[in-house]
Amino acid sequence: MTRIGIIGGGHGAALHAQAALLCDRIELVGVGGGSSSATELASAAEVPDLSLDAILDRSDAVVVAVPPARTPEVIDALVGEVGAVLVEAPVPADLPDPGCPAMIGANLLHAPTVRRAMRAIGDLESPHHLVLRSSQPAPTWGGHGSLAFGGAGLDPGARLAPVLFAATGEAINSAAARITEGPVTGVEESATITLTLPSGRAARLESKWAPGSARAELEVASDEGVALVSFFPEPELEIDGVPMTAPQGHPLVDLGFVAQLERLAGLPDRSATPWLDLATGRAICGVLSAAIVTARGGFG
Repeated sequence: MTRIGIIGGGHGAALHAQAALLCDRIELVGVGGGSSSATELASAAEVPDLSLDAILDRSDAVVVAVPPARTPEVIDALVGEVGAVLVEAPVPADLPDPGCPAMIGANLLHAPTVRRAMRAIGDLESPHHLVLRSSQPAPTWGGHGSLAFGGAGLDPGARLAPVLFAATGEAINSAAARITEGPVTGVEESATITLTLPSGRAARLESKWAPGSARAELEVASDEGVALVSFFPEPELEIDGVPMTAPQGHPLVDLGFVAQLERLAGLPDRSATPWLDLATGRAICGVLSAAIVTARGGFG
């Protein structure tokens, strides 16, 4: 059994706590780490609400699901204390090295339907259309949507971007962003980030806060066919307009949270390798951040 602790107490921490309880090889030792919102989560998961020192002392691996501004101090504290770490996106481009095997939160890359979609996309020859669209209601808690948190381009953009990057099958030459400020000053309502690829192709990430249900989909097309994968409420795949049915299980299994934690559980004893590794995830966030910061120069 791998002992895992969750640092944080918000929505992301709750999803990881629920997923950990579904994993046979994981013992959830506690949640919290100084989060003021962890008491209710600890009670729901029937685990202790622990201090950061207590979580690090009892855990083989940890999930860091705190606001980005606090992530560096948490990473500094866990160096030499745990055998592996999963850090929820978005992460600062200059995040310290945790000194152990590390992953960035990219649960959709572990989702069975998304993995099938990636195989289908890999079979398309020279896709000319790669677009990921996301529309989600703005959270009412924390600093989401604000410039300090990163705006719509980084949240939810950074949590979905690894899927688009994986679908390109190429490195990224450059990125440019176009952002739209909402009715509230200092809150970015939407962002469109265009990635230029070495082949000359382009991929596009469109992310916005909007009322209604969360929606996100990846569409990839070539002259031979079209693959469309939608992510919420559970991933679904269409190939040339034909649904590719798949058996549905627990939502946290279908969304990849369980498989992601199972991989994390294998990192301390080196029975698994990090995926998506933190260095790659940090680079993705850096590409998005640079494009967004440049685009913000046009505001005002």
